[in-house]
Amino acid sequence: MAVEDGGSLGKNKDIESGTPTNIMTEDTYKSLKRSREDAEKHLREALKSIGEAGDTSDWHDNFAFDEAHRQVDFWSSVIRMRSSQLKNVIFIQPRVETDRVGLGNAVELEFDNTGGSETFLVLGPIDTVFREDSLSYQTPIGQRILGQPAGKTIEFSNDDQKVKVKIIKILPGNF
Repeated sequence: MAVEDGGSLGKNKDIESGTPTNIMTEDTYKSLKRSREDAEKHLREALKSIGEAGDTSDWHDNFAFDEAHRQVDFWSSVIRMRSSQLKNVIFIQPRVETDRVGLGNAVELEFDNTGGSETFLVLGPIDTVFREDSLSYQTPIGQRILGQPAGKTIEFSNDDQKVKVKIIKILPGNF
């Protein structure tokens, strides 16, 4: 279900809704809220700086006044972006099924171009900003591995280069 304060994706079934949703873990949601609160604090400081800089001289060639306005614009845009990301949220739950790769699973992948393997959590695009061990389901590789079983080798293009990836292991999500 999609609600502003955060719904639950339950078993991470496909989302069929005309409303744009932001799919993320609860930890990412909390990080976004903290980020918005920090931006609100910086905005208050920037607004205070406008008043202080405006009192010290006329508006001509007043760098502090101009910079304070730039800071207000910047922090206002951060607040708008974070507020948008915090609307219509659906939380990803750790997926326990390991028969096929799904949203909320951990997956061990072996890349043919490096010969090494790495384990990732299959999560939403915003989660990748806050978690280095995550892979967005919206990336080319994320789209190709969803629904696939362990042992399957998939191919995808990365920067005009074909890459083969083998799904070594599908694990329950651990977040």
